[in-house]
Amino acid sequence: MKNKKSAEEIAQMRKQDYVTNKLLLVFTFAFIFLMYIMHLDDSKSTLEAFLALPERIKTALWVSVGVFGAGVVWMLVEKLIFKRDTKYKLCTGLHLAVIGLFMTVCLYDLNSKLMSVGAEAFTRLYVFIPIVVILYIIYGSYQREFFFISLASALGGVAIWNMRDYVFGDPDMLAIIAAVIIAIICAVTVWARFGNGQINVFGKNRKITVFKSDAKYMLMYVSYIAILALIVGAMFFAAYAMYALYAIVAYVVVMGVYYTIKLI
Repeated sequence: MKNKKSAEEIAQMRKQDYVTNKLLLVFTFAFIFLMYIMHLDDSKSTLEAFLALPERIKTALWVSVGVFGAGVVWMLVEKLIFKRDTKYKLCTGLHLAVIGLFMTVCLYDLNSKLMSVGAEAFTRLYVFIPIVVILYIIYGSYQREFFFISLASALGGVAIWNMRDYVFGDPDMLAIIAAVIIAIICAVTVWARFGNGQINVFGKNRKITVFKSDAKYMLMYVSYIAILALIVGAMFFAAYAMYALYAIVAYVVVMGVYYTIKLI
């Protein structure tokens, strides 16, 4: 029994170290990539540099596509040829493919929007990259319910902010899309509640655990409804949209404190 317990403790420590190192790696990558985006943004200070910027972005885009392709090939080699166990490995083809895909999405958006919206193309990434990283850190570190609340808050916050700055296009359309996704998140939450924290996707033997048994479902419902109400309110009272955004940010901070205390 003592040896078994010791083995379980070692496995748990290995898992915790893996999660911690993975989160640090994600944060480091995001920081470096964001610095590179800022470098591209700063390089357009002269006319000559601005004219050369599209070609630089296209080159970076093709490099990111190559990174993604190399990651996919590496992943297939690991799984099919070497049959390597990558459960707690950081240096894997899957991780490289995810990094390449993320860079490709960001650089493709920058390349496609640069000429039409100008500097706002960079602003989009200044918002998108930190939000994705923060959500991932919350997903890997906190309770799943806090992640769902944060995801809904991020969607609502971006939609409301866009009502004033129009960085992501038509504000009404983005607000509707955000509201629909939040409604889907709410539906998944209800589905999981009736399944004791699990959802049945492909049959009785294919259940996915979404929440733990002590999840606060009512808190999630109230959060979704409040965010949807703020989105609707901001659509009708655009002059006060930023106050709604501040309310969402403050709410996420309070929830962060609450769920951090729960982790202790």
